[in-house]
Amino acid sequence: KGLEPFEPTMLFKKQQKDEELQAYLQAGGKGMYPKFSLSYKLVQGKKLVYFYKKIYVPSALRPACLQYYAKQYGVGTFSSEICKHAIWPSLDADITNFKAG
Repeated sequence: KGLEPFEPTMLFKKQQKDEELQAYLQAGGKGMYPKFSLSYKLVQGKKLVYFYKKIYVPSALRPACLQYYAKQYGVGTFSSEICKHAIWPSLDADITNFKAG
């Protein structure tokens, strides 16, 4: 639960290529989130990055993630659901922009 609509292999590959995440990890946990919030979870043999126990969604997958949650829960109410499971630095702004169309 919480990886929808992505497969662990795809998330892993995109997390590895996400410049923002890689810069954070190379800086030793300085930047977008406090280091204590970082964790890893092994899912189907892939080590995925989480912050505050929410999956970190790489920039390449964010539009698809927004579309998935809006379709599942409705444009007016999907923001609370997506925030339970996913996280990225511009999530709030991206939700606002998505709702604005």
